[in-house]
Parts: sequence; structure tokens; C-alpha cells
Amino acid sequence: MLQFLTVVDPTRSHSEDDAFETLVLYHEFDTKKISSLNDKLSQIGIIQGIWSFTGSLSDGSQDYDRERVIELEAETMVTIQVESRFLITVSVNKDNVGIPYQYYMSQLWFCYKFFILEYGQFSNFQDIKELTNLLNEQLIPFWSDIHLKPDTIIRRGIESLWPNSYKIADLDFKYRTSTNSDDLETWESIIKQNILFQEENYLGLKDILVYHLPTKKKRKFGTKSYGLVQHFCANFENIADLSNWVYNLQSKYDDLSSHVIAGNAHYKEVPTNLMENEQQNQEIGQDGDTVADNHQPLTERVNSGSKLMHNLTLPVSMAYEALQEVGTTTGISNSMSFFEDYIPFWSFNIFSGKKNTSLRRNENNRYGFLISPLSSDILPQNYRTKKLHLTFDGKTDIYNSLFWYYDDLLILIICEKTFDRIWDHNYLKNIGYILRSSMEKLCANAFSFSIDEDQEWLKSNNTKNFAYTVIDKNSKILRSSITPCYELSLDSDNKSPLELVVEGVDELLTKNGLSVTERHWGLDIMGDFLRFGYKTEPEPQSNMDESKLAYKKYTNFLDSMNNDKLRELHEEVLQFLTSMQNSRRTKEASEERLITLGNGLLCYLKENEQQLVVILKNWFFQDSAERSNNDREDSLFSSLGKDVIDWWESAQ
Repeated sequence: MLQFLTVVDPTRSHSEDDAFETLVLYHEFDTKKISSLNDKLSQIGIIQGIWSFTGSLSDGSQDYDRERVIELEAETMVTIQVESRFLITVSVNKDNVGIPYQYYMSQLWFCYKFFILEYGQFSNFQDIKELTNLLNEQLIPFWSDIHLKPDTIIRRGIESLWPNSYKIADLDFKYRTSTNSDDLETWESIIKQNILFQEENYLGLKDILVYHLPTKKKRKFGTKSYGLVQHFCANFENIADLSNWVYNLQSKYDDLSSHVIAGNAHYKEVPTNLMENEQQNQEIGQDGDTVADNHQPLTERVNSGSKLMHNLTLPVSMAYEALQEVGTTTGISNSMSFFEDYIPFWSFNIFSGKKNTSLRRNENNRYGFLISPLSSDILPQNYRTKKLHLTFDGKTDIYNSLFWYYDDLLILIICEKTFDRIWDHNYLKNIGYILRSSMEKLCANAFSFSIDEDQEWLKSNNTKNFAYTVIDKNSKILRSSITPCYELSLDSDNKSPLELVVEGVDELLTKNGLSVTERHWGLDIMGDFLRFGYKTEPEPQSNMDESKLAYKKYTNFLDSMNNDKLRELHEEVLQFLTSMQNSRRTKEASEERLITLGNGLLCYLKENEQQLVVILKNWFFQDSAERSNNDREDSLFSSLGKDVIDWWESAQ
């Protein structure tokens, strides 16, 4: 599907004799194909020639002025310009799976923005070889994963088309009345008063970000509830890049784990000989002559009928060889309960008003650090702190970042690199306890309501007949309830099954000969891993014995649509957005469109200098009397119905 990836710096060449100096990175995804230097230079010449020819037609003030799509007979080259000199290009075979070029364009911006999060801008490197080495480490794995699993770039749908914006969780926080003074404290105040405003933390902790993320196994809530819930520093300038980095990891690897955040997890094709050996073992076992080897490495046990993903996380994956050694005599390797013993579980009810400090397991909640100094000393440094280049008050510096989770909530803690308290294990455990208390409050108020006390929510908790995406161009905030295609799977040129591998860490443990019981690794994975999910109904609080609680759904009619239909819908909306972008109008002008889709949906689009609005309305379920009344209205927006108008007025 992907042909090649290249990074070019035209300023490094002054004549035809040193044209090769412009090549900073060139990578071909077809390992059987080796292009000559002349072939590479001819491809780069096309890119530079088109860029030079069209450069005089734009002033470069907008992102789309720094983007080009070059259509050739057998391929399409998508190019962006960064830092006024570097050209990043990915070439896509025209016999691909039909992904619109806009998604590749967004991924080009993402791969650049994610690179500078970890290493800084390209122009900061004085040694071009050092830049090339880091690009090999960062950009090639990024695009190799897309090459193997192209569906990952369209899973988020149209919300991924704006790389400078970031999605927020559109939650409704309504605090229930209570006679218990502990219940009057909000989840935000717990973090502020007990962490951020503490004298020992005030100069060391820069910000805390809270995300609500979907999991592949079970998404209990609608799309509008996912995204950045809140952060606490108003002067954090590249929050969009950091948020999109988190969303990209989640959509690409399904679940966030210590390995994924550390950057050591990537997709890999299963070698053909391993697949053949696996099939032979299974055939022999069926004949009764020999039993298939149940103690072979986990990465070799792959189903040949589909692309199998297994996230090698938790101490289970880190010490699988150790399990093999004792499995034949104790039977441990065949016991799922043994694996579950290494999943951190504490008894702490999400809807309980009392704190339970016992270590007894609870089916509802899992929490703990994903990246922190609590990880074993033998692990690489990026498992203990994630170093990121972040900007506060116009000043960019390197900060230490820690990651903690509570079920589907991810908390990112940003610290000064000189803040030494994070290396105190007791301090981190105390931070974890405070965050747990805060997240309990957040979940109780954002995701549940009392049927007895809140009749308004009971009436409005039904599935909505419309969905929306709204972008504020000034704040870069994106609010969306349009359901993405998270479970979409496309057929690509790659026919081999895939596995998710963890680079280097398993070999590190094997060389040291460590047993699973000898160290506490400090590794984890978000979600309900190896569990049976969440209870269908929340438990009543202790001070509401006679009250009944129910989940807030945050759902709309698109949530029941299958992934193929969702993909078609997103591509239709993308075509309308592209048409609107290409229309000629002054910067101050406002444009509205109302389009009837073939599947009975209305698509409303509006763009002006301040915002972009996309609303999808299920016309079939609109009341006939309301529809007749709307026909007499002159406004395009008013034709969407009273429910959309009420929502819009309440959201302003």
C-alpha cells in the first residue's frame, strides 16, 4: 500500500552535483525493492518541482498552503512542508484500500508533531546524521504500523482531520445533593487542594491532564463522552499535540499499556514458517499421534485465519519464559488465575461513598501507574518517566511525564525535570490514592445519576436523534458525538497475520534470568484486561440506600450503525467538507449548507471565521408535526428540529 517515506531539506543542495545531500531520510516499505540513488533523486525532484511551481500561488499562512497532493499514474504522493524548509512525503500505491488522501495528510502532520514532542524541532539538530537516526527510530515505525494496518488511520473518522485541534469530553457534571460533607467536595478540588496547591508540589508539578478513552472490548458510553476531560494549567500551549498523541496511540493499539506509551510496541508480520509449523502441530495433534506444544512462545501462537493482535503487557508477557520453566511440573502455565494474580486490583467502588483500603479484589475497578519510577530499575528509562518537549508560557523545555489510569480514565502528570519527589515511592503511592479518590467522584457525577432525584436526566437520557462535530478555531477545541469506526478492519496488501511485539524488553529479562516472582515490574494496561467487564448497573451510595442509580448514556443513533456504514458516512461528510473548503469566499464570510443523504440523514454544515459545525440529523425519527412546522422556517439550521436547536442554545 505505502511505497516510500522521505524527508527532504532542499536548502542543503546548491547544485546538481550535491543533490543527494537533500535526502535526510528515505525508506521503502517493500523490502524486496531497492531503488537506486538516481531513482530516489528523480522522485524527490518531482516533489521539489511541484512545490516550487505552486509555492508562488500561496502565502503559506494556512496549513493547507503547506500541503500538496501529487497525482501520478501509479501512485499518489502526499507532502507537507514544516519549519519552512523540510518536506515530508509519503507515497501511496493507487491500488490501495481506498483511503482518502486527507487521512494520510493528517497522519503526516501527526508524525511530525509527535516527533517534536519527543525530540524537538528538526532545525534544532546541528548534526544531520543524528536527525536521520532519530527519524529512523520514530517515523519509520509510525508509518510501518500504518502500512501493516491501514484501517488505524481512519478509525477516528473525521475528528482526525484537524491535527491542530483536540477533542474534549463533552460531559455533563451535575452534583447530587448530599448531607455527607465528603460528597460536597468535587473531583477537581481534590486534585487542586491535595496535589497541585500543596507547597511541596507547587513549583514542581506543571499540570495534570485527565482523559476519558474508549476501550475496544467494551464502550459503555457514547462518543461525546470521550476526550480530554480537563487540565489545570491555562498556559499549556501544545495541549493539542499531546492530546492527539494519546488519541493516536489508543486508536492504533486499541488499549494503552506501559509498553505502548513507552514506545516499544509495534506491529510485526508473523513469519510464514512459524505459521506453517503451527498448522502442522495442530494437524498432528488432531490425529492423536502428538499433542501440540502448549509451551511455545506466545508470539508464535497465532491464528492463521485472521490478523491476531495481542498486547504483550503486564508481567505476564515480561516473564513468559519463566512460566514455561515451571509450567511442566506445576501446571501454572495453564491456569488463568495465575495470570490474574499479576493484575493490580483493589477494592474501591466507583459509585461508593466510602473508601475501602483493603487489597481484596473488586470486579468494577482497576487502577495504577503505567509509566512511573515504581517500575523496575532493570527496565529502560522510558518506562519510568516519559520525557516530552512541552511549551508553557512561550517557553519550551523537557518535562518528565507520568501516566496513571483508573478504568477508562487516563491521568497524565507533567513535572519539572528537577522535581525529585517523583522518585520517592511513598510519594507516588500517595498521589495514586488521591487520584483514585478524585476519579471516583468524577465517575459518580459524570457517568451516573439518581433516578429518584434527577427526573430531568431520566427524561433526557435516551438516545439522541442527531450527532455533531463542532470546532472552535480560536481555542482549537473539538467537540464531537459522531461515532468513529474503532472496530473497522480493512483488507490490505498485507495477507500475513500480525502480532503486537515489544521490542527489546523480553530479551532483556531473558538475559538476566529473572523469575516472575523476583521483581515487581510496575507494568500495566488500561481497561478491563482479562476481566468480564463492568456491572450493568452502578451500586447505590451508602447515603442513598433507597435511591436507584443509572448510567448516563451520552449515545446517539449512530452508535448502533455498523462500521462499514459508518466509514461510508464519514467519507460522505469528508467530501462535503472538502467542497466547502475549496469554495471561494472572503475570510469574514459565513457559509451554510444543508444536504440530504440517501440513507435518510440530513447533513448540516456551517463554517465562518470562528468555527466549523457539522450536524447529522436522523430525519426519519423526527416528529411529523415538528417537521411540518420546520418546513415553514426560512433558516437552514431551524429545519434540523427543536432538539438540535435546544442543544445548540444550551451549548453556547
